[in-house]
Amino acid sequence: RIGEQAGVRAARDTLKIAENPKEVARAARIAESKAGQTRAIFKILGRGALLLAAGTFNLTMWLFGALMALFGFLSSIKATTERLTLA
Repeated sequence: RIGEQAGVRAARDTLKIAENPKEVARAARIAESKAGQTRAIFKILGRGALLLAAGTFNLTMWLFGALMALFGFLSSIKATTERLTLA
């Protein structure tokens, strides 16, 4: 897939920096979204380009979890306040 989207050189660069099939799949997603810029991204960021995608996903999931925890905390405070004012 990388060779079709970004060219043979980008595919070869990907094989140089990827250490496992998961990283090759990440590189393929980058190639699909950035096409002609893929090789430049790999040259500038190297293996960091593959790790950046995973790090961004982890950060997003952590923020989502934190927002859900905050929502739960605020909901429990609201429920407690309502119960205390009715008593």
